[in-house]
Amino acid sequence: MAQETVIRLDSVSKKFCKLLKQSMVYGFKDIASNMLGLSSHPERLRKNEFWAVDEVSFEVKRGETLGLIGANGSGKTTILKMISGIFWPDKGKVEVRGKVGALIAVGAGFHPDLSGRENIYLNGAILGMTRKEMAKKFDTIVDFAAIGDFLETPVKYYSSGMFVRLGFAIAAHCEPDVLLVDEVLAVGDEQFRAKCYERISKLKQQCGVVIVSHSLDVIGKACDRCMLIHKSKPVFMGSPAETIDLYLSLQAGKKAVVKTSFLRLRSFEIHAKKEGEVYVMNSFDPVALKIELDSDVSQKEATVILFFHKPSGELVAEWNSDVNGNGRGVDIVTGSQGMDILIKSLNLKYGLYYMSLVVTTKDRLKHLLWIHHGWKLRVKGDAVAVGDYQLSGVCQRS
Repeated sequence: MAQETVIRLDSVSKKFCKLLKQSMVYGFKDIASNMLGLSSHPERLRKNEFWAVDEVSFEVKRGETLGLIGANGSGKTTILKMISGIFWPDKGKVEVRGKVGALIAVGAGFHPDLSGRENIYLNGAILGMTRKEMAKKFDTIVDFAAIGDFLETPVKYYSSGMFVRLGFAIAAHCEPDVLLVDEVLAVGDEQFRAKCYERISKLKQQCGVVIVSHSLDVIGKACDRCMLIHKSKPVFMGSPAETIDLYLSLQAGKKAVVKTSFLRLRSFEIHAKKEGEVYVMNSFDPVALKIELDSDVSQKEATVILFFHKPSGELVAEWNSDVNGNGRGVDIVTGSQGMDILIKSLNLKYGLYYMSLVVTTKDRLKHLLWIHHGWKLRVKGDAVAVGDYQLSGVCQRS
């Protein structure tokens, strides 16, 4: 049996006006035109108007998670608001089948003067659940949100983290057919985010999920497909790894990325203690790595890059063979080859980091190998100094 489509966007566009007073004038004119049976010509841009979303089309099936990524202002949240019914599209068609659970803005749907208990029932009613249904789920929601001591407190006194915990708990336990999650989860602590995405993975079996996030780790692990939105337009739909690859290239100011498959990683080794899947090192330790590659063709002056990201997706450090190697990159030869990298000092704060490995041509327009967040590294020690963004070290063939 084919999976049911729960979200369908067909050439959807949404425009806004840059000036509030002019936007209000346009609104009155559009209402008057519609009341008289005349077209307000929503497909046209008037003075000071712009397309916040332009010709976006996709489908999400039950049991599938779609990620939306792009720079700030690209239109991702506007897309979620059209799916949830907050905005109507000016062009195109949005179809949603079933109940929608949405976490788009911190505190959305909460009355500030009502207690956490009262807002649970209020939000449940907004999501279409009866008081009897909410009573059955009440204890589970409170336990998930971890606000027991503040259940009777007006939510205007809640922190942003408490807002998010309660909002997500309600949306995720209303048994939605469609779950929409915006970047607001970024204000939660690491333990709560892990609990949220565990809940999302369970919900996937019964609903369609759309996630907007700047955390590339979240997109890479939680999503089945990913769409890149660039300047209000969809520019790519594919696997999370491919989409993230293109997004990072656009962020770096590159015009195009050509992917190849002739280079493969045979092994990657860090000379450090390992606890499960996590490498453990002290703050200012040197880092010794050994990389083994298999290549079908040769490539002169390739660039090897190691990225260090926080779990939130923030890039905190980079090691680059062009800067730290022999000054001319690394020559890739046909067959198997080893590469030894020594980073002189890790120089990172205490915490968990993800390492990514990228091998590109010197102009960075052709990615020969891309492994996103392939390894976890936990840094211990009491260092409080922020490390240099560009880590120093050496690279040589082995």
